[in-house]
Amino acid sequence: LYMPTNPIPEFLSYGFSAGTGGKNNFHEVRNLQITLPGQIVDTPPVVSDISKTAPENTHVTFTSTDFVAKFSSQENKPLQKIKVISLPLNGALKLNGTNIMANQEISISDLNQISFVPVQNYVGSTGFQWNGSDGNLYSLNPANVNINIEAQSVMPYFESFRNSTASGLVTGG
Repeated sequence: LYMPTNPIPEFLSYGFSAGTGGKNNFHEVRNLQITLPGQIVDTPPVVSDISKTAPENTHVTFTSTDFVAKFSSQENKPLQKIKVISLPLNGALKLNGTNIMANQEISISDLNQISFVPVQNYVGSTGFQWNGSDGNLYSLNPANVNINIEAQSVMPYFESFRNSTASGLVTGG
């Protein structure tokens, strides 16, 4: 029974040796986690992928619900903040109109101010990686935000005008 007299180090190595016919073998156990009785173990939360779709030449807006719905914690802790791990191509990810930087942390209260502004006339898929924190730990694995920008359907163009010599509306194209 190991009874620590000092604070337990983050990682503890434990070794033992055994003799077998004149030769000694040494075995080591690494990263041994010690949980004291009554101690609560904090496990990292888990994040999953988010998908957003928008027509071309429009901003893609995000809400806190987009991220909260893809965050889970074994201890039922709520999402406190996210970290934008990587940035999307073919546009800019913005927080209240200002470009977001890679590895920038964003509080849950600011998530409604995130938007993706695609390059003019861009059509296709892009995205970025994000991670979520319960205020103490981040997820061990980041997730993706997949953004799909769809082409706008081309509608036929009709010009309408009022003919000054005839009554009524005349259409032509």
